[in-house]
Amino acid sequence: MATPPPQSPAGPPPQWYTPSPAPRQNPANIIGFALIAIGFIVFIVGSPIAAVAGGFAEPIIIAMLGFGIIIAGGILVGVEGMTHRKPLPPPPPIQRPPTAPGGEGRPLELACPNCGAAPRSIDRFGVATCEYCGTRFLVR
Repeated sequence: MATPPPQSPAGPPPQWYTPSPAPRQNPANIIGFALIAIGFIVFIVGSPIAAVAGGFAEPIIIAMLGFGIIIAGGILVGVEGMTHRKPLPPPPPIQRPPTAPGGEGRPLELACPNCGAAPRSIDRFGVATCEYCGTRFLVR
């Protein structure tokens, strides 16, 4: 008898796959966030430098410039986010009330399982109350 070929101890070869591509960022978002970062640096770093330097510029002007850049970046990101929304899924189909088994198209008559009378009311959870005996039952 012939002996079977030896099996490799490592098991089957690894399965390689291609990773899904990363979601693409909109250039307007990148520019907006860059403006926010630059404005923050100008606001935080530029104001003390202007105060120490003295004659170059007033610290309040540098702070307002940085704050304005932050606002411009925020507006760019906000407007871009509002214009590129994903569409909502379509609404679910409207369900028709149950019909009689014959298919005449008229609604099915409900009856109390205890006495056979019609229900007085059906609440939003589908619980009906019998007119005659007051029994509560679930409508399906």
